[in-house]
Amino acid sequence: MAAKRSPAQQNLAAQVAILSELVSEQVEGGLRKQGHSLSTFQLLSAIKASETNITQAELAQRMGITAASLCEALKTASNKGLVEQKPSDTDRRAKRVSLTKQGNRLISETLVHLDNVNLKMLHGIGSSDLKQTERILSKCIGNLAGEDHG
Repeated sequence: MAAKRSPAQQNLAAQVAILSELVSEQVEGGLRKQGHSLSTFQLLSAIKASETNITQAELAQRMGITAASLCEALKTASNKGLVEQKPSDTDRRAKRVSLTKQGNRLISETLVHLDNVNLKMLHGIGSSDLKQTERILSKCIGNLAGEDHG
């Protein structure tokens, strides 16, 4: 039999879902103003995080998408001047992907926008409340990520 939950426990998941939706709207709105999408930002972020010219196969694996989906996304990003693809020096079959100056600039601009969204979201919240919220959310994430709690 399931344990009885308090109204606060029942409401937390709904509030987190609403917050997630609102943050997504804010972030995606900023990207749309720049003529880009969240998926483009995720692609560029994955390339940037690799810190080297990553191969398309490595990038698809890192992003958890199929090679076909990645090829389409890279074609779009390449046409927008955000990425460049070059043959690998060590493997004729592989292509290495890197960000262009414009791709790096988009990442930087989007990170500034993300900081602004974060500041707007946290306006009026004290540091002790924020620290407690971070601890609670971290525990919730751990619970849902499958950490064993008995």
